[in-house]
Amino acid sequence: KLDVDFVPGDWRHGADLEQIEARLAADKAHKIKAVCVVHNETSTACVTYPLNVRKILDTLKHPALLMVDTISGLGSLEYEHDAWGIDVSIAGSQKGLMLPPGLGFNAVSEKALAVAKANPGMRSYW
Repeated sequence: KLDVDFVPGDWRHGADLEQIEARLAADKAHKIKAVCVVHNETSTACVTYPLNVRKILDTLKHPALLMVDTISGLGSLEYEHDAWGIDVSIAGSQKGLMLPPGLGFNAVSEKALAVAKANPGMRSYW
């Protein structure tokens, strides 16, 4: 069973960085395993800058993975998977890249691959 802690938003802004920071700072036992954000929300044009989330993780020295949905952000906004320390990038062809639909692709860091290999009971499509 996965224990999921969801931080609700108001649909008019990107992810609330202050809430993310507060939740991670309070997580002394490192039970939070991943922080998942949407880079650019298509219907509202709300943006979360993944580099800001990475800076929070690094400042707090929190080991959680940073996972980013950049389906409509990739090709539309600046995005640097490796340089920004993103662990999993989820992208697709149909939005920001303006290609025919149907292609899904991911970039996965060595850290995320190690976590996947160490937890064979947890399956993921990436």
